[in-house]
Amino acid sequence: MTSLSLFLFLLFGVWLIILTLILFWQYRKEQVVSRAASQGRLPQLINENQEALALLEQEIRRIRQAQQLFDQELKSSLRRVGLVRYNAFEDMGGDLSFSLALMDEWGNGFVFSCLNARSESRIYAKPLREGKSIYPLSKEEKEALSQARGVT
Repeated sequence: MTSLSLFLFLLFGVWLIILTLILFWQYRKEQVVSRAASQGRLPQLINENQEALALLEQEIRRIRQAQQLFDQELKSSLRRVGLVRYNAFEDMGGDLSFSLALMDEWGNGFVFSCLNARSESRIYAKPLREGKSIYPLSKEEKEALSQARGVT
């Protein structure tokens, strides 16, 4: 038996098992309805199913409301990120300085810049409103801001 034949045989076997399980499940459902009808409980069974359906609809509405709240929270989270590493001073190597832009969906956030020299490091933070800062931005900060916007 070739490997293709074996594969097809196994695939057919899995398919047969799946169909058998579906058929068995449908048979069980039919038995429940038939038993309820023969005992005169069919209206009760229908009412129970309608009540269960109403509860599921309420739960779906609650989940949709929660999802809307999560969507709003996600939009206000700082999820747009841009990072640029560079040498701030000619006598320094290794791209130890960086500018980091963090923004939410509407462009509100911060640009952080860390300038590393041999004897000191300086960190600057500039606030952003709608993707703009009231403070002048360096070339690297503008590049980090463009990355955060998704424009490279």
